[in-house]
Amino acid sequence: MKTVTTFYNEEGSIIAESERNASVPGIEEIEKEGFRAAFHELETTVLELTNSTRQRAVSGLMEELSKKKRKMKDRQGRRIPSSQEQEASSKNHI
Repeated sequence: MKTVTTFYNEEGSIIAESERNASVPGIEEIEKEGFRAAFHELETTVLELTNSTRQRAVSGLMEELSKKKRKMKDRQGRRIPSSQEQEASSKNHI
């Protein structure tokens, strides 16, 4: 079994992606273990795999957003303040 979670930006580029693989019971295992036991194993594996894939993708997305936010703050720190900002700043320092 393979699960993939992908986040895209507005342009369609991938921002963050997570891919996970796991083995699930096959027909032979179901016949050996019985339907209930095999189904429980399948259900548990699917839920755990899906959750962990999404968590990793969301973590990757948050990391990318954090990087962009830092870049924006860096740019703002280097920009020349507008005349209104300069005026407000000088009033605060008086």
